Amino acid sequence: MALKKQNFAEGEIAIFDEACVYKRGEYWQFRLWLPKENKYARKSLRTRSESTAIERGKAAYLEIYGNLQQGKSYFSITTKEGVEKYLSFRKRDVELGHIVSGRLATIATHLQHFLSFIGKDTKLKELERTDCENYFYHRHKSTNTKVKQVTVQNEQSTINACIKWLNKNGETHIDGFEFKKLPRLDKGNEAIRRATLTNDEYETLYRAMRTYCAKHNKLDHAELKVRKIVQHYVLVAANSGLQAVPSCVVTDSTSNAYAKYLSPRVVTNLCLRLMVKVN
Repeated sequence: MALKKQNFAEGEIAIFDEACVYKRGEYWQFRLWLPKENKYARKSLRTRSESTAIERGKAAYLEIYGNLQQGKSYFSITTKEGVEKYLSFRKRDVELGHIVSGRLATIATHLQHFLSFIGKDTKLKELERTDCENYFYHRHKSTNTKVKQVTVQNEQSTINACIKWLNKNGETHIDGFEFKKLPRLDKGNEAIRRATLTNDEYETLYRAMRTYCAKHNKLDHAELKVRKIVQHYVLVAANSGLQAVPSCVVTDSTSNAYAKYLSPRVVTNLCLRLMVKVN
């Protein structure tokens, strides 16, 4: 690093021949020219003592110099700019097929909630690890208590993934936030609910099975046999709690439902094995 102004004015004290400390009003200040950023790094040393100012000036110089040696810039971009950079990076994952576009949209939504909380113009390098301790409280209040805890936990994971990436690229001084610890969720009941068909879903399923095997389809014997096997497999699975059919299947039209249901390889293989036994 080289100081743009090598000839110091009266009252300016050189720090390692590149920076200087000087008094403005009652307090001492620090100044260092950064050629790559074409700006002065300035900060108040918050002291009236000359000797203390010199020591703090040396510490400030060494801290900046160390960060620059690691490729970190001194001046900070905003949280909004940081989020845009991260989303641009994750967009490549969509192009490579590592994530689907819907996942990218979810990440973008999570980070918009983060920006609403932290502020779009907040400097990334001013962030502290404890700045998001009240994130869950904010989301809880802003949604009128409607947001689920698991939703907020997913958002927190996305936020920290973004901050970790920005830290790796020299844009933050922290690699993540310390969110307030939330109560452990009992996922048992939720898992059972998600794996169990509702009454309406079950009715849609068995009615669709009847249509699938109905006589008006004018099926030959071989095709009818295959469909009957599939019908019995689906109904046995539904009634025994196995639920081989995704919940999205029973909310679509009958034709689309079966196009989706019959596609899994496991069902096809099972039907083929059953056909062999029947024959």
